[in-house]
Amino acid sequence: MLPSAYAETLVASDAHSRLSLAFKVADAPLRKHLPPGWLPNSAAAGPTKEANLLLSFVDRLINLDPDGKPVAGGRDRYVVVAVPVKEIATGATGSMVIRSYTGNEKILPGAYGTTLLADIRHEASAGGTNVEAGRATDAWQVRPGDAGRVNLTVRYARSTPSRMTTEQKVYSPLRPEFHRIYRSDVIAEVVRSVSSGVDRVEALDLEIDLNEFSDLFDGTQQLVGVTVAPWVARKIYLP
Repeated sequence: MLPSAYAETLVASDAHSRLSLAFKVADAPLRKHLPPGWLPNSAAAGPTKEANLLLSFVDRLINLDPDGKPVAGGRDRYVVVAVPVKEIATGATGSMVIRSYTGNEKILPGAYGTTLLADIRHEASAGGTNVEAGRATDAWQVRPGDAGRVNLTVRYARSTPSRMTTEQKVYSPLRPEFHRIYRSDVIAEVVRSVSSGVDRVEALDLEIDLNEFSDLFDGTQQLVGVTVAPWVARKIYLP
C-alpha cells in the first residue's frame, strides 16, 4: 500500500530585502541557548564555512496571509538571531530562531515565541553609472528597550548577484517539535567570505551589545561572511 499523501499548509508569503552576517562563536556558550537534544551545526563548506550563528537584518516590504490579505499591517523591519542546528536523535537539520527583534508589536511573540519588541531603524542607499554595479550602503540601529543595542553600517562594492531557490526548515527553541518550511526565490550576492577569499566590503562598523548574548558576542566572535539579498520572495508552510 502506498503511504498517504503528505500535505503542507500555506500560512504566509512575503517579500523582503535581507542583510546577513555569519559568525563563528564559541561552541560551549552557544549550546546553552539551544534546547536539550539539539546541537549547533556549523556550515561545513561554502561561503559561510564554519559559521554557527547568523544575524539577519530584514526589511519586509509585504507580508500576506494565505488569502492575500496583509498580516499585522503588511510590513515590518526585524532582526533574527538564528543557529544552524541538528537534532541528535533524528539527524534533522535546519535553523533555530533563538531570538528576533521586531518593530511591529502586532506580531508578538512571533511564530517561534522568541520575538521581542524593539525600535528598529534602517537606511539604505545604492548608486552607479550606466551598467556598472556601483556601490551600496546599509545602516541599521536596533534598540530592544534596556536589553542592549545593535548598530551596523556596511558599505560595499556590488557585483552581479546570483539567483537561486532555497528551502529551509526553521525551528523554535521553546517548542523544538514545531517548525515551519520556507521556500524562497532569492537574488543575493556574497560581499565577504573568509573561506572563499571574497571581500568587497569597503567599510564595516558593527556594535553588538545585547545583554542576553554577551556570552556569544564577547569579543572572540569571528565574522566569516556577509551576504546581501536585495530581493527575497518566499512562501511559508506548516508541515
